[in-house]
Amino acid sequence: MPMVSGRVLSTTELERVKNVSGRVSRKMWLKAAGLPVFVLAVLACMLFFGLTKGEAGKMVFWLLAIGGLCFSWPIALLSARDDFRLRRSLGRDISSGKVYRFEGVIRREEVLEYRTFQRMTEQLALLDISAPQWFELLPDSGLMLQTHMGEPRGLFTLPHVELAASGADQYSVPVRDKFPGADPKLLCRHMTQAESSEILRRIPEFRTANMGAMIFFVIWSLMGLVSWYLHGRTFPLPYLLLLAFVLFRTGHMLSSFVGQWRLCSRFRQDVKEGFIFIDPSVEMEFLPVSMLIWAQRRKPAPWRLFS
Repeated sequence: MPMVSGRVLSTTELERVKNVSGRVSRKMWLKAAGLPVFVLAVLACMLFFGLTKGEAGKMVFWLLAIGGLCFSWPIALLSARDDFRLRRSLGRDISSGKVYRFEGVIRREEVLEYRTFQRMTEQLALLDISAPQWFELLPDSGLMLQTHMGEPRGLFTLPHVELAASGADQYSVPVRDKFPGADPKLLCRHMTQAESSEILRRIPEFRTANMGAMIFFVIWSLMGLVSWYLHGRTFPLPYLLLLAFVLFRTGHMLSSFVGQWRLCSRFRQDVKEGFIFIDPSVEMEFLPVSMLIWAQRRKPAPWRLFS
């Protein structure tokens, strides 16, 4: 659905967005502190009621104290990560004070997830989805502020990304004319300036994805390993299991991190090559180096629709 106009938020709307930001902030802190506080409460109860006596009691206490506290904070903060991002984006929307209006027809085939389509039809109270509709979104958070049926019910956000206009109508040539070793059934066309800009704009997002979570997990895991070293002589098995889990997760995250950087490097090579390959048999366009689908049947690939 295309964006048709933009305007400045009114004072009432600005206060409404601030109230939404406050609710999201309270929800974020509740998620971030809930699990660690629960673990601390259990430990306090064990000490208060004297449940740490004996070898079994001590082992359970230290396992819960070290493992629980080391892993409850990362789990809690990861669960609150989406709310944290939404609060930051709402803050940027409040600073900009702008809202965008979208008008058109909502087509089921253009919405990737059925649940999102179902929620949109509920929010917009669509009796006839083939009829033109309109709604207003905040530019950064994607918060739906207003619809043709009035204010939406509850908190509802939609991703809003800037996509380059399709270059599918450009003149295309057989791919072997430009790349002799490629499949002769393929075609290729020049990448437009807007498409190159979109790829370059997305590179930082891919490069820094989940970096904060990786660093935080490694730091807290190292704290757990220090505790294992200090108490390993008394209770070796729990801490050996902790060590194995930490090494596995750290290796997995480092592998994902390296994969993200390689993908960014391939994106730069795609822009440097300046071509998009076309498979006419399935009406699909894809990038020649990263091998990611760019568009299919003149519709953008799903990964381009989310920031």
